[in-house]
Amino acid sequence: MSTITILLAPVGPLAGVRDALTDWSAAGLIDPFLWVEPPMIGRSSISALAVRDGVLEGTTLNALAGAGRTERIRVVSLVPALTGVGVAGSAVEQELAQFLESSFGQAEVLRVRAIVARAGDTATLADLAVDGWHNVLLSPEDSSGPAMGQTRLAATTDPFELGIPAAAALAGLVGLWTGVEGSPLDDENLTYGRQARLSRSYYRRLGTAELEGALRRDVLSMDRGLPLPTQFGASASYVDDAALATQTMAGQLWARHPGVLRGPRDPAPTSKATAIGAWQALKMFFGFLLAALRNAPRAWLARVVNRMRADAAAAVHGLVFGSAPSAYAVVVKGVTADGMPASWLDYGAAAAAIDKILDEQGGAPRDHEAHADLSSLWQDYAAASLTLADGGERITGLTPVQIGAQRGVLRRPGSIVPGVDRAFDGVPPHLAATVGLPPIEPFDVLGAHTLEQRLRILAEQPTVGVAAATALQAFASWKSEHGDSFAARVGTRIGESIVAVTGEIRELLEDIRRAASADDILTASQAQQKRLARTVRTVLIVFAALLVITGVLLATGVVGLAIGLSVLGVLVLTGFATTLIVFLRGQRELFRLVNARNELLAREELARRNLRHAVRDARRLTDAYGQFVAWSRVVGTVLGAPFGRVEETALAPDVDVADLPQSVRLGSGVVDPAAVGSAAIELRRDIFAIGWLDQCWTSALAGAPRQIGPRGVEIEANPRALYRQAGSGEDSLLPIWTDALLAQGVDAAVGDATWSRVLEDLDGPRAPIADRLLTSVADARLAGGAPVPYAVFLAGTDDPSRLHGDRLDDALLTDSARASGASVVERPDSRVGRRGLSRIVVLTELTASIPAYEFLLHREPVGGGGRDGGLQDDPPWAAAPVRATAPEPVSAEPAALEVPDLFDGMPF
Repeated sequence: MSTITILLAPVGPLAGVRDALTDWSAAGLIDPFLWVEPPMIGRSSISALAVRDGVLEGTTLNALAGAGRTERIRVVSLVPALTGVGVAGSAVEQELAQFLESSFGQAEVLRVRAIVARAGDTATLADLAVDGWHNVLLSPEDSSGPAMGQTRLAATTDPFELGIPAAAALAGLVGLWTGVEGSPLDDENLTYGRQARLSRSYYRRLGTAELEGALRRDVLSMDRGLPLPTQFGASASYVDDAALATQTMAGQLWARHPGVLRGPRDPAPTSKATAIGAWQALKMFFGFLLAALRNAPRAWLARVVNRMRADAAAAVHGLVFGSAPSAYAVVVKGVTADGMPASWLDYGAAAAAIDKILDEQGGAPRDHEAHADLSSLWQDYAAASLTLADGGERITGLTPVQIGAQRGVLRRPGSIVPGVDRAFDGVPPHLAATVGLPPIEPFDVLGAHTLEQRLRILAEQPTVGVAAATALQAFASWKSEHGDSFAARVGTRIGESIVAVTGEIRELLEDIRRAASADDILTASQAQQKRLARTVRTVLIVFAALLVITGVLLATGVVGLAIGLSVLGVLVLTGFATTLIVFLRGQRELFRLVNARNELLAREELARRNLRHAVRDARRLTDAYGQFVAWSRVVGTVLGAPFGRVEETALAPDVDVADLPQSVRLGSGVVDPAAVGSAAIELRRDIFAIGWLDQCWTSALAGAPRQIGPRGVEIEANPRALYRQAGSGEDSLLPIWTDALLAQGVDAAVGDATWSRVLEDLDGPRAPIADRLLTSVADARLAGGAPVPYAVFLAGTDDPSRLHGDRLDDALLTDSARASGASVVERPDSRVGRRGLSRIVVLTELTASIPAYEFLLHREPVGGGGRDGGLQDDPPWAAAPVRATAPEPVSAEPAALEVPDLFDGMPF
């Protein structure tokens, strides 16, 4: 409901009321109001001071009348019954009320006359009670609570001493306290006749910023573990065997994306050793005989083995080794230029270098190569992580853990994807430069492997061995803590594939190297060929000598022709057979080496083709691992703080205001960790449902363009395009978002909305939980904010049923009124404002209507003129009627209003 409260007061010490209300307005305790003094009332318009949030601004009631719809107007006339202080006068009150009724259309106008008096002051009023108004005398007392000891307020006209108690009583009477709807007089019927009532008010404000912050941290923070979500009233269960759950989910993930880990290969052809036939053997034999006779077995060997050349293999191996020796060393030897074990980044760079060399060696025009689109893999990775945390089924094939009839969730986010705050940074500073690695994140399994290798090498060095061994021991403990997480299992599969393909590249390069040096495998046969040639020559010489001797014997007739020819034939056959046997036995190893060399050269082409496939796999896998690390950072951040960082969420501080009357008490809820923890467990059961992380993840992804900055416009229409971005590089938006997300955390909008629903529940069906938290209050009035029980702090202000029969101070009543119990409370009005855990209680106690003549400050009017003898007469301008006129348009530069000197010449 739109309500305007207008306070009318004469110039003088009642300005202290305005000043007190303004100060409290700045502290957020008082609703906006308008302040009007008689000099501000003109013939055609009424000026006013608008007070909002402690700021005073000049305005006119005419302008407010046309500014919007108003349903209720409270016009409150402050009537001082103080010696030497004038009043605004009933005529001015009536004219102001009539102006408001005519100018604000159908708005209900509540008329209240609040009389400010002090005990012991002899001033009297002729118009103590006016028909058509609620006439209420603010009781001149101050106390800590109803039915408690009272302090009677002595006579004074000091604005400060007068203003603070009167402002507190007035705020309760006319509904100025912030956080409480309505006022005790809003719906009360007028009592006609010259009657007035006594009133006093109490105010309690319990701030719970620290308490709500503690409860919000326990409810929305994941530091104590993930919540148990519910579905159809049934709660999920925590998974005892987290390692089994993560292993199963990782297996399901890779079953959906097997092609990421290994690409196609060309199959090796079936090969058989080539048999050497009789004719081929004879040809080789006669060729060898001629070579032996010419003493040139090496030339014969070269003709036999060089039917297949190793030029292509030599070219490939020479290019790889000569053009990129560091890449060759990384792949073949597994070390960097400084001799340390290579990291996955080194393998990725080496694969890229070798791929480029193979492109250049091929001679074909190069095409623009597109990076593999692994967006579906990372969407599934994120979905699987969320499923392990909240039990929601998002992707077919990535099923939640089922424990009997219940869904299962892991207890801690670190069992799924640990946050970067769990990174290992236990390497001493003097070793860090030598190790050459940043802190290892818990999901970076390849980084962890490289760090372990390097620390083992350093542990063997005498100068740094002790420090490296200590770091290695701490690292082993850290690794065992995070090795079974879902992220570690997913990363391990990628890492194993990188290691495997790197080994394959090493073997293929070795095959090509062996093919390139195939000519050298027969070098050892050259000496054997020389020995065999000498043996064959010796055999030939021997048989040649025997043939010569036989020929001489035949020619000289020593032997007969038949015998001689027979002997010559036998010698020739025997010599041929002996030489052939010696050749075949001596060349058995040569035939084996020739076959092996031919087979090696035949496999070289296959090795070159598969080397290209393997290098492409290595590039894709290292790219995938970079994306895996980036998305693990994102998922780990969301799982660790899905509702934003609670400790950085802005909470309104509890109000602390000095110089308050006893009737106004401010306090703050004392945090009881045990009670907060118990309440958080109860609330978590109700607010988290199966799949509750969907909203958090969607919000985080939708906020990426804003967190990325100017370049975020590239994905503003489709933030899901981040799934296709590379894990590193200046052109990729993913690392930019990752860094921003790690620095800023998840947008707290979802957390704020969730917490608002929690606060609504604490105001409604979960109110008993809130009540259990409010057992102790730090009272700002006590030294050091000493805690007091909640009931003591409220002092019964929230239970008006016990206050009937309570008495107000009767110092301003006649003896007969006192004797008749006129000061007894007839109507205690308690209004409680609740928001979550905070409480605002306003108690206003009103007596029954008392005839005006029963008040000591009442004086019968003389001559019906409405003036108060002994007090200042109504000023001349009070007789001028104020007429309602149409609202005047406000110009761009409003005319200066003649405002009275309200602050003794000081600007406001």
